[in-house]
Amino acid sequence: MLTILKSKEDMKLISMKEFVESRLRKHRNEQEYTSFEFMQECENYVKFISQPLELWMLIPCDENNEPLEKPFYAPCMDGCNCENDCEMSKLYDKDLKQYQKAKERVLFEGFEVYEVSNKLMAIGNRKHKIEVCFKFKDKDWFVGNTTPDVESLIKHNIYLTQTAINIIEKT
Repeated sequence: MLTILKSKEDMKLISMKEFVESRLRKHRNEQEYTSFEFMQECENYVKFISQPLELWMLIPCDENNEPLEKPFYAPCMDGCNCENDCEMSKLYDKDLKQYQKAKERVLFEGFEVYEVSNKLMAIGNRKHKIEVCFKFKDKDWFVGNTTPDVESLIKHNIYLTQTAINIIEKT
């Protein structure tokens, strides 16, 4: 089984070749590291980078793949009754839990929504100067005219979230 990656560099999305080399370097002197474990790690990574790129991988989305914004809560002003304030607080708590759960699913760090219209959404990562456009069609968001896979992001030096690392490391 893989160990949790410790350095920020270990959390980058890398090519399959780099992944294999890093596993070999990391486990070279470990007697209990088996060829089965190595093959399992490689298989997990191939599956991971072969996935079609989806909106929820980049930004928090609900179960219907609709983007979620971080909820904002402003307490009631003077004159509001406590019951309304309590209801707003409950609604905020519910929305915040939904947002946090969706954020935990995200696989790549640093993406945000740049622009949204009824047919197009631009998602970007300013640090790595990458923009991905999603189009709305048939009640779902998809990437452009083709569906690129996760591997297409490798050249942009994108960082993985802990969720992505956990997916890669599972046995």
